[in-house]
Amino acid sequence: MHRLAVSSRFFASHDMHHVVHHLCNLGYEGLEYDPVAPHPTPEDLATEEARTAFRKLVTSHGLAFAALVGADAPLAHSLGAPTLIVESAERFTALAQSAPNVALAWRFTPAHRPGEIMEVLRSVPDRFGLAYNTAYALQIASDDLEFLKMVRERIVHIELADLGGPLGKGKVAFDRLIPELKNVAAHVWTSLDLTGSEDPFTAAADVKRLVEKWRRRYT
Repeated sequence: MHRLAVSSRFFASHDMHHVVHHLCNLGYEGLEYDPVAPHPTPEDLATEEARTAFRKLVTSHGLAFAALVGADAPLAHSLGAPTLIVESAERFTALAQSAPNVALAWRFTPAHRPGEIMEVLRSVPDRFGLAYNTAYALQIASDDLEFLKMVRERIVHIELADLGGPLGKGKVAFDRLIPELKNVAAHVWTSLDLTGSEDPFTAAADVKRLVEKWRRRYT
């Protein structure tokens, strides 16, 4: 069963020590880390000493780095993040040529079409793939379940997000998707979206309970 994480970007107004402490208490296993201020940026983590201290802060609370967003592969590797999420198809394909020692996950956008996405995937080695965002998928494919089946073998990171509301209250039909998402490789992390909530800690608790309920239903 995929381990659950949440993105640091939803906690921009909170101290990172406070964030990881609460995520640990809520039973999360990982952090999808988006290195933007006020949390440590790549510049803040430029030294091995700084990276070691930050990694210790997160891991000492029982969490792992599920993925690093938008930085570089050496920083991801240094923090112990198995995946680097890239938000540009051009950068994704360019990085793939350099054979990084972490997995690469392209976070496609609603501007892309399924055919374009498949063309990009065919241009890189099989160990690199998609950060599959369920809200984005619904916007680009008339049948998001068929699209999921099409790319399932190339998913290296999952982002459960809804469209038009908080997770479980929008337009994404998770009852159709969850059984298929369970077939994605077991080592892949699932990051839960907290969009639409004023209190990210309450939202983190609520969506985790919801996802665990879905998992029990479709076991």
